[in-house]
This record gives sequence, structure tokens and C-alpha cells, in this order.
Amino acid sequence: MVDDDNDDSLLFREALGSIDSSLKMDRVKNGKEALDVLDKDHTVLPDILFVDINMPMIDGWQLLTYLKGSQKLKTIPVAIYTTSSHKSDIKTAGELGASYFISKPTDFMELVHILKLFAKVGIANYASDKYTFHTTFLDLTEKV
Repeated sequence: MVDDDNDDSLLFREALGSIDSSLKMDRVKNGKEALDVLDKDHTVLPDILFVDINMPMIDGWQLLTYLKGSQKLKTIPVAIYTTSSHKSDIKTAGELGASYFISKPTDFMELVHILKLFAKVGIANYASDKYTFHTTFLDLTEKV
């Protein structure tokens, strides 16, 4: 997870732990820290990267652009995980190569529900008729 908000990160970790204690989450506070970790040769790449948009140093858009332009890192699925639900942000996420767009839920159980779908079904096979599909990625901001 790449998010500078301590409370959001803690809530995410708790939700993930409530699903399966064997699921591992590492967290950095901005895009620069993420690249410092991911660009190392010995780094095991994450199964998915949840990325906030608004962060200091290197923001989520800059990080996503770098990841999708990197031969080593471009295959990591990226879920934009943000407080925004603006259509322009959803569009930008898809254009830059994000796999998913999730507006941070205000309800803990909704976050658990979303993470359960990722954990149970698997990243590559994730699909739900409760959410809106966009052309190249899944927008988890609007329930149908």
C-alpha cells in the first residue's frame, strides 16, 4: 500500500487481517518510498499495489505513470485507492493503466467486502456484478 494517511492505512490493515491473517501488507507513505523499495533488484514484487492519489513527493499519478513505463514493474496490478470519486480521476486512472479504482469506503464492513472479493477470487479473476466496469479497468466507486 502506498498511502500517507496513517488512519486509512491502519483501517486497511485491520480489514485485511480480518479476512485472512496470512495476507501480508507492506506500506510506504509516498511514491518515492514505493520506488525506493520496488526498484531494488532483490525485491519481491507485490501481487497488487493499492495507491492513493494525493501524497507528498511523488503522488499517485506520477507513481502509476512510472510503474506502467517500467519494464520490471508494469505488470503489477495497481488499484487507485482514494477519497476521490470524481469522474475525471476515474478516467485518468484508466488512461494511465490502473487496473482498479476504489473510492475509500467510509464503512469498515464495505472495505472488508471489497478486500474479500480480491482475496477470494484473486486479482486476475476479480469481477462482481455489483460494480461498474469501464473499458480497461474496474471502477469500484459506483454500485449498480
